[in-house]
Amino acid sequence: MIRAFRSEWVKLRRRTLLVSTYASLTALSALFTVLVFTRASNNPNRGGERFISLAELARPDGLSRGLTRAALLLGVVAFGIAASQVAFEFSLGTLRQLLVRQPRRTVLLSGKALGIITFLAGAVLCSGVGGAAAVAMPQVQQAQKSAPFRTPQGDFPGTKK
Repeated sequence: MIRAFRSEWVKLRRRTLLVSTYASLTALSALFTVLVFTRASNNPNRGGERFISLAELARPDGLSRGLTRAALLLGVVAFGIAASQVAFEFSLGTLRQLLVRQPRRTVLLSGKALGIITFLAGAVLCSGVGGAAAVAMPQVQQAQKSAPFRTPQGDFPGTKK
């Protein structure tokens, strides 16, 4: 099983897959988290759509509510990566050759599954790093309301009424 795990990681370590997946998940989870916090308001039912309210984000489980949108994205990406890895091997015929040569197929498939699961565990960590933007969001929102960004009339510098 260790050999199957290592062979799967040879394919998963490709720079085009590893770096692009981890970087895009980090950026997208940060984007989703920032959007959730910026769209939050005291009136969650504005415009006929249901948004998360500031009171819900202030609760002890508010951070997890803010990250649920990013978690949905992570599930879709995880399914796509797992399916593309199996489909890539199937299309080249390498999966068939591996299954023919391996006397214990469950060992081979469990090693491949373990490789994909560890890759996705790294993706979850990268998504968590991107979600750390949620920690900075209350400070950013307070800074937007503070005096250095506004003139005494209450508007932003350089804008005309």
